[in-house]
Amino acid sequence: ASKLKQYIRARSGMNTSDGVMKALSDIVRHLCDQAIRNAAADERKTVMDRDFSTDKLELDRPLRIRRRNRYAE
Repeated sequence: ASKLKQYIRARSGMNTSDGVMKALSDIVRHLCDQAIRNAAADERKTVMDRDFSTDKLELDRPLRIRRRNRYAE
């Protein structure tokens, strides 16, 4: 958990709220469920890295941070 918080801070300078870990855990569980289905479809009892599909993830998308001006009227 602390490494993920450090990553977010290093990438964006932002803090993380208490709810971030639960949200990330939900996402990881969903990805694991899909990987389990992929391994089962290949009739394997071992989940492998290739079972985690990244087709719909935007892994190559650059990070863009839009900051609001707190002092704007």
